[in-house]
Amino acid sequence: MLEEFLANQTAEGSLDSSGSFTISAEQARRKMAESGLDSSLKGLLKLVQLGVESSCRSIKITLGKDDIAFTFQDPCRGLLEDCTLGEELQGALLACVYSGFAHATYQTETIAWRLHRDRVEPFPAKSPSGVVRVVLRRWSPSGFWEALRHNLAGRTEDYTKFLSYLGYCPIPLELDGARPVTEDRSMGVRALDLRLRGPGDLRYAGVRLPFGESTCVVRLQDDRTIAPPEYPAWEVFAAVDKPADKRLFGADLPAWTDSQSSGQADLGLLYSPLDVLPGGIIDVVEKGVLVGRLPWPHQGHLSGVISCLGLDTDLSGLALVHNSKTTDLLAYLRDEVADAAKRLVTHPTVTPTVRERLEALTSL
Repeated sequence: MLEEFLANQTAEGSLDSSGSFTISAEQARRKMAESGLDSSLKGLLKLVQLGVESSCRSIKITLGKDDIAFTFQDPCRGLLEDCTLGEELQGALLACVYSGFAHATYQTETIAWRLHRDRVEPFPAKSPSGVVRVVLRRWSPSGFWEALRHNLAGRTEDYTKFLSYLGYCPIPLELDGARPVTEDRSMGVRALDLRLRGPGDLRYAGVRLPFGESTCVVRLQDDRTIAPPEYPAWEVFAAVDKPADKRLFGADLPAWTDSQSSGQADLGLLYSPLDVLPGGIIDVVEKGVLVGRLPWPHQGHLSGVISCLGLDTDLSGLALVHNSKTTDLLAYLRDEVADAAKRLVTHPTVTPTVRERLEALTSL
């Protein structure tokens, strides 16, 4: 990563002088970590993203009085395999150390390291088979009561911040014994759900949906209408399941087929409730972490959550870049929602309230 950056820079600009120089990749990585991720929270969120990208089975975060511990269960690929080889992992750990932690310990079944600001040293303890463990030691002020207040405040702050960022993590994530949620979106009746699907191998890039499978009056799936249940619960009038658009979610997105239904990834869920004013917010998630929000700019109300796959983030990977890709995404969603609403507005079971909501969506 660092070497590619330096190589790219040589191809731009004008020549001012010539000569030779040397650069320490290790020192440069430390400088980039020190200035690139400017808070300990960003380093912690990068650890979550790296865990999701490694396709680990689950992540457990424990907020202790003196430390924060990450337990990654069965990572099967990627950056969590070896601390000495994973530049992004080292960068995330260094960012944590430089922004408020005394040191970071990295442990697998075969290796263990302790990372300080100025050195890396071997660590004797190893993790059980299939487990990668990262422990970040907090700085504590001198004095018992001052240290106690500092640690309690830090633990509460960490928990609150994590809750706001990790509610849509696509793999099981436990935070101090609970699964984080951003808000309760299961209450109330919804006029329309639009679910975007992808193949199972994109699971790490997907999202956890804000509510489970909906009971609905009518379901549209791949342009087919599925017969409604005999006694609908009216939680959702209509649910629409569609494969995600390859043009928006990346050129490498393979075609989704019915044969993959048991291993599909959820790339987004958009919904229009019955009891709110026009507007809405679409949360954007990059590898398990909330990185941005898109206000719904069109008629009607549409909210939900969507994967960042195919969109751009800044160099940290933690902030959404608003550019033509986000504009294209919103235009695509507008067309899909309007098309679904037009097909449903004349359905014989539509109530006046539902019809009013759907008609607002058809005029997009």
